[in-house]
Amino acid sequence: MYRNIKLEKMMIDLGMDEKVPTAHQLWQTSNQFLIEGDLKNAKLYENLNHFLHNSSIPASAKIGKNVNFGYGGIGIIIHKDCTVGDYVTIGSSVTLGGRTGSNVHYIDTFGKKKKVPKIGDYCYLATGSKILGGVEIGGCSIIGANAVVLDHVPPCSVVVGSPGKIIATIHPENIQKYKNNFTRFRSMNDEEIISILQSFSTDVGNNDA
Repeated sequence: MYRNIKLEKMMIDLGMDEKVPTAHQLWQTSNQFLIEGDLKNAKLYENLNHFLHNSSIPASAKIGKNVNFGYGGIGIIIHKDCTVGDYVTIGSSVTLGGRTGSNVHYIDTFGKKKKVPKIGDYCYLATGSKILGGVEIGGCSIIGANAVVLDHVPPCSVVVGSPGKIIATIHPENIQKYKNNFTRFRSMNDEEIISILQSFSTDVGNNDA
């Protein structure tokens, strides 16, 4: 049996015998150090995320409030210039990265062309999904497990497959079918959820798949 007493002591000193900090918590710390100009500690916490969760989440990535990483954030890769909205749920082994040779892009609030993903509020990115290039995922969308998304996705869409294809649109009449995919929605009433759906689109379609 392999044991390393020094390593065990270090982990106990870090409180890891009780709870391991999540990937999101480590990103928050590294991002705060980056904002303060402390590049050394920002990098330290980036590396700690890699060490504890096998995840690459740069301090410079823009991640919104109350983002939830499944299983604490195992195997997640996020491009350093990526934007993730509020209340997004990201499963394990999800990649948000660039795509060489792709012309897909969006224009940010500063008028700059962006070729890395932008994830809208409330989205659910299931285990193993990959969103590559300047793809904008509209709010309240579901990206299915192992889907590979290479083009823009309108709000309130359900996408599956490789390459990803839209198989359904989420609207008030079918929200109960999809509600539990959205972490934030589980604690909200139907009226609140419908209001959010309608804020993304005045016509969210009629595909009941």
